[in-house]
Amino acid sequence: MRPVSTYNRKMACRLISFLLTLQLAWVCTAIAETVKDEFNFSGAPFTILNIKEHIIPIDMDGDGLKDLLCSKESSISIYFQKKDDDISKVFNFSRPDISIDMPGNAVGWDIDYKAAKKADDTDRSKRLMVIIEGKSVMAWPFKRDSVGEPSTLIDNLPGYLPKGAYPLNFIRDINSDGLNDIILPGNGKLHIYLQDENGDYHNNTFINTSMNMASILSVQSNIAGNVGQSISIPSMNIRDINNDGRNDLISTVDKLTEIFLGLPDGGFPSDPSFRYDLTTMTAPPKKFNLDTLDFSNILSALPIGPQQYMQDLDGDKIEDLLLLDNGKITVFNGTSMGIDLEKPRQILKSSGNVLVAFAAVTRDKAKNSSGKDALATFLSDNQDETRPKDLVLIRLPDISVGDIFQWFVFSKDLDVDFFIYKNLGKEFEKRPGRKITLTVKMPSALKLFSFFNDLDNREQNPSNITVVPANLGKTENKKNDRLVLRDNTIQGFRLNDSRNIDQLSEKQFNEIIDLMNRLGFVINEDHYVIDMEKMMKNLPELGNFNLLELKDKQPVFKIELLPYLNNPHKDTKAAEQGIAAVDLNSDSLDDIFLFTDRDNNNISGTLFISR
Repeated sequence: MRPVSTYNRKMACRLISFLLTLQLAWVCTAIAETVKDEFNFSGAPFTILNIKEHIIPIDMDGDGLKDLLCSKESSISIYFQKKDDDISKVFNFSRPDISIDMPGNAVGWDIDYKAAKKADDTDRSKRLMVIIEGKSVMAWPFKRDSVGEPSTLIDNLPGYLPKGAYPLNFIRDINSDGLNDIILPGNGKLHIYLQDENGDYHNNTFINTSMNMASILSVQSNIAGNVGQSISIPSMNIRDINNDGRNDLISTVDKLTEIFLGLPDGGFPSDPSFRYDLTTMTAPPKKFNLDTLDFSNILSALPIGPQQYMQDLDGDKIEDLLLLDNGKITVFNGTSMGIDLEKPRQILKSSGNVLVAFAAVTRDKAKNSSGKDALATFLSDNQDETRPKDLVLIRLPDISVGDIFQWFVFSKDLDVDFFIYKNLGKEFEKRPGRKITLTVKMPSALKLFSFFNDLDNREQNPSNITVVPANLGKTENKKNDRLVLRDNTIQGFRLNDSRNIDQLSEKQFNEIIDLMNRLGFVINEDHYVIDMEKMMKNLPELGNFNLLELKDKQPVFKIELLPYLNNPHKDTKAAEQGIAAVDLNSDSLDDIFLFTDRDNNNISGTLFISR
């Protein structure tokens, strides 16, 4: 499913995501492994001086060991990892091995992992790429334990960057030729420079877009946490939409979508191959007018804009266009030359407060509402299946002004309907073949206010428990295991990757059903229930929600932290800081950063490396 726009659809689909997330978490909980492998971690304190923003683990010198790249205002520092039995000598944090001063007041940087090799270069497998003031791109090639002289790759650019120095994801392989290309942010445009086999760059197109700027003020408890102003290049839709084996570019700004079909040489045309503007295809947006407001259904006044989705709906591997506007669903056929907007393939009309429509692989109705079928929602776990995608509509009930006032004092049920139109090949069913109702038992607004007020108090007085994903010895390097920081210890829990409900024993299944009931969550054929009042009541008893999947599980290792704390008698515990998991020595077992102190200039803690 590839949504192209609209905030409303994202908000509505979080409801479905919530169902699937709980379903997968509970299954994973019940079948967690209890294998006790031998784990051996050695710890050493560290302090990185004058760090302002980022710490990024990356193998810069190609020796298979992760080095640390640190962003310090307008400079980049690199600490190389060395093989040494003495963990205190693995990194020398007293001074960086390499320090690069980046010129200019507005600098965006990125790492090019697969640069082309020229005849005069022995190794350009990795290099630091920097956009200077939006006007030029420079590169520093990395070699074994050293950095080469910088070179200017592109100059006299029409780009733009705000003041500051920050990571900017502008290096991407756009045309899937194995070489990284450059995406340069400009004023309302993204300029694309494709790299050839000789390492030269050619600009042949730009696309309209909007950049996201943000001021990040909070320190996150992960190794790549950052503070300060940043800019991000939006994730362009780059994929083969017409099944010709070449990547295409899709740019959507407001209601205008422009598509650049890939050329045989791997490039893109200067002008879009085709475009469509929802302003001319849909009804004008609703305007709030108190005189015409329907007080029996205030949702009818919501300014829900048109929603569009491009995906293959008929199985020919060419993407079609699904458009929702004011309860009307229109399907346009996709061709090798683009979307055929002249004649819609199908038009469906629905009534009521349709919040969102999308296509997805759905499950058939459960054979019975008991047993393990009770754990399966109507959406398939695998949305990448080749099975045709069905049309799903989400509709909210009519809500009157009286309902709103009543809800302030009394509990109320909210029924959200999901209508499924089966995919018949070239079109969907004309009427929904299945209806699923999600009943949300809402507590009164006063109870909700009190509950969230309690949550705020808990955040101000944290429970001293931190849970982060980790990989504890799996070759696939999937972070499906957990590290828990609590009571001045780090505990590792290994969880099974499997999500197969059939593997559940009767006891495990009953445990999941009991947990679901305590959280007020019930799946009963075509009727799901979320009892928020019950959930609010039992959550404090169940404790930290992140620990639910670890219930009754024993850790495979435990690290006592008191010997590593600078001041073990200090009132602030280590858990109030943070941990991060990253495989530094390529042994399929994550190493652990424990952060205990951080100020405006330095960051300190303990590094635990697996042996």
